[in-house]
Amino acid sequence: LLLSGALVIVSVMASVQAIVVRPLGALAKNIAAVAASGDLGARTPLSRRDELGALAAEFNAMMNRLEVDHRSRLASEQLLRSREAELSALFAAAPDAIVTFGSKGRIRSVNAAGRAAFGLD
Repeated sequence: LLLSGALVIVSVMASVQAIVVRPLGALAKNIAAVAASGDLGARTPLSRRDELGALAAEFNAMMNRLEVDHRSRLASEQLLRSREAELSALFAAAPDAIVTFGSKGRIRSVNAAGRAAFGLD
């Protein structure tokens, strides 16, 4: 009786190990790898019809949103840099004096025409 009880306990522990502990460990390892690498394209391959599968699916959905947001931010930053370069070129090449002021009324920048007009060269 004691031996059969021990066998049942060992069998249950092995099942819990296979059904819960190993997949949860794999999911945690995958999440840690993403955190360490910053790879927003990483997904967890865990595909199950239980709570762990739902957790993995939510992780993958979150990674999809992060990847889309990251790509959008990179595109916005590139557009901003491009626009800043355009404005900088216009500012520098403008034939009229342009002076910009900061919030406290201090001069932030003067273009070439402004420096020439005000004798700042």
